[in-house]
Amino acid sequence: MILSDMDATLSCSIAKVFEGCTHRLCMWHIMSKMPSKIEADLVSNTDFKKRINQLVWNMNIKPKEFENKWDLMLNEFHLKENKWLADMFNKRDKWIPSYFRDIPMCGLMKTTSRSESSNSFFNVFSSPTNLLVNFMFNFDTALSKQRHEQKRLDIASRDTLPQLLFPNENLKIEKHASLVYTREAFIKVQKQIKKAFYQCFQKNSVLIDGLQQCTIVYKELKSGKRPEFKVSFDAKDETIECECLHFTFFGILCSHAFRILIDYDIAMIPEKYILDRWRKNIVDIGFQKINKKWRVCSTEISNLLQDATSFFEKCVESVIHDKEKLQELVNSLQQLSETCGKDVSTRSSSIPIKDVIENIIGVPISSDVKIKVPSEIKTKGSGKRSRIKSAAEKAIAKALKPKRKCKGCNQFVNHDIRNCPINPSNVLRPFKKHQ
Repeated sequence: MILSDMDATLSCSIAKVFEGCTHRLCMWHIMSKMPSKIEADLVSNTDFKKRINQLVWNMNIKPKEFENKWDLMLNEFHLKENKWLADMFNKRDKWIPSYFRDIPMCGLMKTTSRSESSNSFFNVFSSPTNLLVNFMFNFDTALSKQRHEQKRLDIASRDTLPQLLFPNENLKIEKHASLVYTREAFIKVQKQIKKAFYQCFQKNSVLIDGLQQCTIVYKELKSGKRPEFKVSFDAKDETIECECLHFTFFGILCSHAFRILIDYDIAMIPEKYILDRWRKNIVDIGFQKINKKWRVCSTEISNLLQDATSFFEKCVESVIHDKEKLQELVNSLQQLSETCGKDVSTRSSSIPIKDVIENIIGVPISSDVKIKVPSEIKTKGSGKRSRIKSAAEKAIAKALKPKRKCKGCNQFVNHDIRNCPINPSNVLRPFKKHQ
């Protein structure tokens, strides 16, 4: 799936190049154009803004319900003749979330904000005027910051436990969620468990073809409405499906499914409903240490180094209490290290950088080639090259400006000679102080 703005050329290109891809439009770009497409009175109307935001951004609404409410809203605010809204309604399957809830996106893609935030993050460390070498150093710095933040969050998720909402209720499924999910993912799961405990209840349950077909009533706190959801549950293999498609869209079970699991006293969330992207320690700690120590980039080499380290640790653990076997292991490793040292030639630290580059690219470097820095080209939407100066910068520049010497008072001042009180031509004028 690809998200983009409403550029017509881009839409045609995506359809031709990525034939099997699903193309969707960014909701934020569309909603930001609304103030310029409708009357100013409606833009400032809080009722209209509330109605359309609740309708457009609602991910639990079904397509048929969306169409009915959209039609009622246009009739109520007399917007039937608005061409832009009519065009957006014809493209509703391209940007309204209720039309692509069945696409497993883990709730990550509704707008292009993720790419925009990535651009904003890397712009802190780089600038358009960077040379290629500067860019590579800045890029490594940015990645190091991200990896440091990831390690900090991993430590917080691994070494600490979050606060449970139901410690006295002996709710085992919440405890299990705190052990398997990362901190941020657990907060979202805990929110669904809280809704299941306080806002959901099972209306009825019927056994059909070995599946328990349950009806869950969800009580909305603000509106007081009580929509019903059909949930099918198989106790044998712990398969559970809800018609709201919350798991498909967000990657975590909904409150309706958790209500069924709680009612049937399921102590652990089924493994099939715990995605790897939300798990703790999905990247092995030993793997991180290997990459940091040897600074390898190849995944294949990293896997081999991890296997080698794992086998070594297993050997040590098996003979750690047997002195004779431990001595045999040390002798074997010593012989293996001598054999590896003979077969593999060590790299010298005094190799010229030119030879290293030639070895990497596979061709000799010619001394006649001169690579010049390309001239800057103003791209579309880049704006002015000069930065707008603040008032403080203007004041500092004015203070540093060199002063002129007045011929009347023979001092270095900034005033005009015509305003100098010592100037003979100003005798009849009122006295003016130096600026």
